[in-house]
Amino acid sequence: MKNVLVTGCSGGIGTALARSLLAHPLVREVVGVDTRPPALPADKRWRFVRADIRDGVYLRSLLEEWNIETVYHLAHAANEAGDRGFDHLVNVEGTLLLLDAADKTNSVRKLVLASSALAYGAFRDNPVPLSEERPLRVSGPRYGLEVREMEESVRDRLPGLRATLQVSVLRLCT
Repeated sequence: MKNVLVTGCSGGIGTALARSLLAHPLVREVVGVDTRPPALPADKRWRFVRADIRDGVYLRSLLEEWNIETVYHLAHAANEAGDRGFDHLVNVEGTLLLLDAADKTNSVRKLVLASSALAYGAFRDNPVPLSEERPLRVSGPRYGLEVREMEESVRDRLPGLRATLQVSVLRLCT
């Protein structure tokens, strides 16, 4: 890892990840993208860029300008604006725009997408381990449905991506 981009850098996980990356000896620079600045101390290797994940052209220009090799995508909306259409645009369309930008930027080698256990629903009667083939059982917020839709959309696009781009999905359970 040399130059890393973290979307959603102002959230709790994004801020913690940025701090960890800045402490890592193999990381040269960390670029954080969010709509609001994070609470991070000054560091000569840290750059914050106020940007919206829904702007794929700008994301691609950032990836190219900073010669980004690894992207951690943590940006998401969870009914923050009370607008499900907005949430879908950020969570699904924004992720696909970032995927497309990373695919078209030759310096990007790794794209790590943060997902959520909400994609399958968290229920006491779920089998362990929980199989990918299990039906979706979201009982709470629509966010779980969007997470599942994001994962399925990414999966459908994987065969068309360049061979040198590694895409990983982490299902976080906070």
